[in-house]
Amino acid sequence: MEWMLLESDGTASDMLMKLAGGPLIIQSYLSELKVNNMTILNTEKQLGQDRTLQYRNWATPEAAVALLRTLEERRGLSETSQALLLKLMTESSPGAKRPERTLARRHYRRAQDRHLRNCRGHHGGDK
Repeated sequence: MEWMLLESDGTASDMLMKLAGGPLIIQSYLSELKVNNMTILNTEKQLGQDRTLQYRNWATPEAAVALLRTLEERRGLSETSQALLLKLMTESSPGAKRPERTLARRHYRRAQDRHLRNCRGHHGGDK
């Protein structure tokens, strides 16, 4: 988890996804936590191999906040796991050694792109 959060390591993310049981289990878990409008279907490796998959994985800002709220409310994780996650999130900071496009930034940009495409579709063209 440390490499995934502090170094934006995609391989570590993929390993954690596999340990958790894969995308379907993760989606089910998010539903149990009442985190809606967040879809995780592919690994970082898959995203790197096929750029079109990036549009299948997305989250609204509200969903990201809902997920953080579960952490604040102490839901969904053991006390030990929560303490570790909060510690790592607190220690995480951008810096010269950190990749420019972190996982969070990529997901945020993907969500923005999807929103813009949806808006264009609803308004009948580019505006």
